[in-house]
Amino acid sequence: GTDKTFNISIYRIGYYQGNGARLIADLGPGFTFTGIAQSPCLLDPVVPPDPAATGLTDCGNWTVTASWNVPSTAVSGLYIAKLTRSAAGGGGTSHIPFVVRNDGSASTLFFKTSDATWQAYNIYGGNSLYVGPGLSNNHGKKVSYNRPFLTRSGGGGGAAREDWFMNAEYPMIRFL
Repeated sequence: GTDKTFNISIYRIGYYQGNGARLIADLGPGFTFTGIAQSPCLLDPVVPPDPAATGLTDCGNWTVTASWNVPSTAVSGLYIAKLTRSAAGGGGTSHIPFVVRNDGSASTLFFKTSDATWQAYNIYGGNSLYVGPGLSNNHGKKVSYNRPFLTRSGGGGGAAREDWFMNAEYPMIRFL
């Protein structure tokens, strides 16, 4: 469909009586956000055999179409923004993980996400730190946090489902 409307549900990851997450906010009920065609990401071109080519994909030039102001009362933890397209737009969902921190916390437990590793294995744009056809040593030399995740079927250098938060962080946070 040509309908590009979507909504966003914000969840905090945790055990929550076995549900795995708790709904924190529902943004855009009735699919009130409208997606737009974004500009192509900025690419450090792969010009073999140029040894200086990094394979970097950076989508920091994209236009923001929606945001959520984290309330001051939000509890620190791993959250996901679940984007769901309207049925007329083909349905489907995507997940955007993000961390809410409380730098003043005196908690006895500290849990760190592996977000640098998620980006190292992320092949959005065609390259990761482990995969980069045509680049020297066949891998990228730089990656950016300014790009979507393309990790659900592996391919970034790790096995399927072993290169994103659902592999290790999600089960550990549910356990904690």
